[in-house]
Amino acid sequence: MTATAAGLNRGVAAVSAALEPLVGRLEAPVAVALRDLAAVCAASLDGLVAAGWEGPSPEQLTAELRQRHDEAWRARHEPKVERVQVEAMRRTYREMGQAIGVDLALTNPVIEGQVRKLRNRSTLPASAWEVVRESLQRSQDAGEGIPQAARRLRTDVAAIAPARGRMIARTELVSIANRGSLTAARIAGVGGFKTWLATNDARTRNAHALANGQTVPLDDTFSVMGEPLDYPGDPIGSPANIIHCRCTVTYADTAAGFTGEVAEPVGTELGPVPVLEEAPAGRPITDGILNVMSTAKRRREVDDVFERIGEVHTLPPDTPDVWELKVFEGRHNARGTAGVYRRTRTSAGMVPERIQVNSQRSPLPSFDPRTVTAHEYGHHLDHWYLRSGDDSLDRDNFASEDFEARAILEAEGLTPQGRAAFGLDTPLSPYGEAFVEFFRQVYATDTWRRLQVVEGEHGRYMRSGREVWARAYSQWVGRRTDDAAINAGHAQSVTRRSPDLDKWGTGLGSWPPREFDAIADAIDDLFRKAGMMPDA
Repeated sequence: MTATAAGLNRGVAAVSAALEPLVGRLEAPVAVALRDLAAVCAASLDGLVAAGWEGPSPEQLTAELRQRHDEAWRARHEPKVERVQVEAMRRTYREMGQAIGVDLALTNPVIEGQVRKLRNRSTLPASAWEVVRESLQRSQDAGEGIPQAARRLRTDVAAIAPARGRMIARTELVSIANRGSLTAARIAGVGGFKTWLATNDARTRNAHALANGQTVPLDDTFSVMGEPLDYPGDPIGSPANIIHCRCTVTYADTAAGFTGEVAEPVGTELGPVPVLEEAPAGRPITDGILNVMSTAKRRREVDDVFERIGEVHTLPPDTPDVWELKVFEGRHNARGTAGVYRRTRTSAGMVPERIQVNSQRSPLPSFDPRTVTAHEYGHHLDHWYLRSGDDSLDRDNFASEDFEARAILEAEGLTPQGRAAFGLDTPLSPYGEAFVEFFRQVYATDTWRRLQVVEGEHGRYMRSGREVWARAYSQWVGRRTDDAAINAGHAQSVTRRSPDLDKWGTGLGSWPPREFDAIADAIDDLFRKAGMMPDA
């Protein structure tokens, strides 16, 4: 996947949807914290009277209270608030990374610095202290003394804490979302221009409405209310410029800026989002399949398997044309295999793909044709289509073998020098990381550990990346399609045991349901990042 300005804008829309559920999760601890802050500050105001602090300005009082109580407040409340903020950052970079095909994990040095800065922040958000200043200002305007101001502070904040907590939550999340998309654009080096997008309603402050459509180079700042802001919600701005800001930053390749359609905010009102064409749809998996099984019953079984698979995933968008995939019936060989995936390169360079489903029962656990077909089709996907998710892969190899090697090396616990020597310090694409995560989940199972005792060539075969992938894919198909025959075959594989475990690994060809949960989730993520499944 190539990062583009359109991809950035698609990510902006996805981030808004991903952060919407976090507004409520953030506003609740903020509201509790505001009430506590008011009580602490009110008590301090009484003390300031005794110390001769009669008649200072609201700004002076707020500054003094901030100096005295900021750290204590953080110790009590910041962990709860911070957890939601870090989760918002994780979701933002996950969505942006998926949209543009760039690894944006929180361990990225630039992003890690932002997380560290958040956690080391020695002050509350300016919007929280603005609540205190506003209450003190009302007391001064009413001619009240400090004791009355203390009572008003408690009363005022208790009344507005829920609504103000929601406003602060929105302000924080808008800032995280806009900073995240801009960081993604700079890391990817695309979208050379950014455009300020304001919410088009009567509540938008005039200065932000005037800024709507303002377009500047990616590394320049917007001018809003006379202040230089890197993005809507930039904390460098004054409280009047950023509190309850509902604006969004969008991206373009030219100085004309973003000119597409806009969806106005609804619900949590985190800001307007770009409306873009849907990502290209994947091709149906039935493309190119030629079913020549010997009997009508077998042909129906195979057709039904592919129809069920087509319900849960497609082929990747824009995949190359593939030579006809022929599914035919054969006889098992001396090794007792239940099916075979074959590929043959012709003199013209074409690669005919064939799946042989054997007619006789294997001496290994007796999988029926549905299970065998799903297994061998997993090899086909691995060889032909899953390579298209990462441009760095050997075009004539199985994708599983490349990512298996990476996962094995990562498990070795290499030194930084060793990691660099094997290229492990080069970030993978989100798709590549998802494939490595699949192997991490496999390696964490008891089934994998027990499989290590299987000896010889057959043991090496069962532990090979391509075979592990095909077995897992077949089991995943059974689970996601609720196919009774496929699920029964894998259940038999788990429960059947053999005295020759060290020779054949009987009973280790599938994973027990609880072990397989994490593996199935990893396959879901892999297919989503390959564009072969819609986002959940």
